[in-house]
Amino acid sequence: MAEFKIPPNLLINMDESGLNFLPVHKRTYDKKGSTSVLLKFCDDKRQVTIGVSGTSNGIVLPPQIIFKGKTRRVIPKDPIVPENWLLSFTYNHWSTEESMIEWMEKILLPYKRTVIQENNLKEDHKCLLLLDVYWSHREISFRKYADENNVIICYIPANYTWWLQPMDQQPNRFIKKTIKEEFEKWHIGILVDQLQSGKDIEINFSLLELKKIY
Repeated sequence: MAEFKIPPNLLINMDESGLNFLPVHKRTYDKKGSTSVLLKFCDDKRQVTIGVSGTSNGIVLPPQIIFKGKTRRVIPKDPIVPENWLLSFTYNHWSTEESMIEWMEKILLPYKRTVIQENNLKEDHKCLLLLDVYWSHREISFRKYADENNVIICYIPANYTWWLQPMDQQPNRFIKKTIKEEFEKWHIGILVDQLQSGKDIEINFSLLELKKIY
């Protein structure tokens, strides 16, 4: 950092984490006195990936959400998220070199340009990007794109992210906790409405419906 005079707001950490569409508990509900209770959806593996990033002085960048699919049709048409959030897709929802380049192009570089302009720095001023050693972070195409845009990548050694990766310390944990709490509110709200109206309990957990609440 000292060699290239990189300020704290250009020291950036980015990390991805898988989020379940159904963040279920190992508890459920049934009629009082039931002796055998079926626990549903505990093995549901449908996920999206969220990429969170922030600077060493506490600035949080817009996240990237990666859906599973082969075309942009898998992305919700009217997502209830801010316009500056990046919605992407890959064949298995995990990050690839293409999704990393897209993140750098649409999230990191616009932020970097803003910092450079606000602080009267040179256009080619460097920033430092802290990443783990996941394969898509080490692909040649991504590293070349970073180098062309004056982004220095520093890799965290394997098995040390729990200690050295800031996004792993609190943000990822907070996001998963918040999503689980919001899902429970949505779920309980539907249950209460159906119970009060005397209807049979029926909740649509299709992927199309779950994408709407995300």
